[in-house]
Amino acid sequence: MIVLARPLLLCALALALPQGLAAQTAAVQVVPGERIVARALAALVDRSAGVEGSLEWEPVGIAPDSRIPEGHYELRVGEMHGAWPRRRIGVPVQLWVDGRLAQSRVIWFSGHWWREALVYAQDAKAGQHAHPELARRQRTDSAGIEIIGSEDMGWIEGLRLKKPVRAGQPVHRSDFENVPMVARNDRVRVAVKVGGVHLQTTGVAGEEGAVDDLIRVLPQGAERSVLARVVARNEVKIEH
Repeated sequence: MIVLARPLLLCALALALPQGLAAQTAAVQVVPGERIVARALAALVDRSAGVEGSLEWEPVGIAPDSRIPEGHYELRVGEMHGAWPRRRIGVPVQLWVDGRLAQSRVIWFSGHWWREALVYAQDAKAGQHAHPELARRQRTDSAGIEIIGSEDMGWIEGLRLKKPVRAGQPVHRSDFENVPMVARNDRVRVAVKVGGVHLQTTGVAGEEGAVDDLIRVLPQGAERSVLARVVARNEVKIEH
């Protein structure tokens, strides 16, 4: 039988404890999750200063409390990378105790960036010719997307929609394209030159085209389409 002295017995018991159990008995303090969220939110508000319109931030989920060693602690916010503002952002928060980093957290927020923007006033189909009445001004959540501010819509004249749009959807310049000189099914003026003879008639374009493009046109009274060269807006020329 082996009998250990009390100091040796205590040492032996400490070595026999599961790893980390001794650390659990160390003095700790609890930092409320609400306080950590408030610190992250304050950093977002500071960064939002001077931004056009108004920014709103909402915490995503519930932040649990943090358990850190006892001592004087402070909360420091790290750098927020990526596009700004955006719909979702993680704010890095570090918990320092007596000048040493004790824990790092990331607090997530959803963002709303409210400002005046141009939106579609009505549903419209692809290929529809654009006009200023197609858009109206509205307060819009523009976080994470590009918008066109409240500006004159004169630039829209002479363009057409490349895709269908819905009322309330933000207007983007990329939604539009130039209207071709001749569009499919447009009625066109047809100049015909055969040798020294010049004739004028009308017809229907079978396809769209820009200046100098060869497109199929059905002249008035003809049974078959012929190739004609686009020379101007709704004007084509046939030469033989």
